[in-house]
Amino acid sequence: DSSKITSRSSILTFATALATIGVHFYLTQQHIITKYTMGESSPLCNINSFFNCGTSIVSSFSEFLGTPLSIFGIVTQLLILFFFTKVFLSDSTE
Repeated sequence: DSSKITSRSSILTFATALATIGVHFYLTQQHIITKYTMGESSPLCNINSFFNCGTSIVSSFSEFLGTPLSIFGIVTQLLILFFFTKVFLSDSTE
């Protein structure tokens, strides 16, 4: 007995992955603006003194090997979309 991917779950998976990619692109943009141009991140990203992108971006934990962590998030979400699409479009029921 094999389970099939429902239309609702497919739409939810694609929408979530695309939304997450959008958020990661936004965070990458804010990282570049704050870290490399000495600009200030936008008000959307700065909710209060605790939830503040500018504070997070200057943290030593915001990068891995000089690459913003949001880039790794984009790559991960693209892989999820790739594999989900591959499974969704396959003819196999396994």
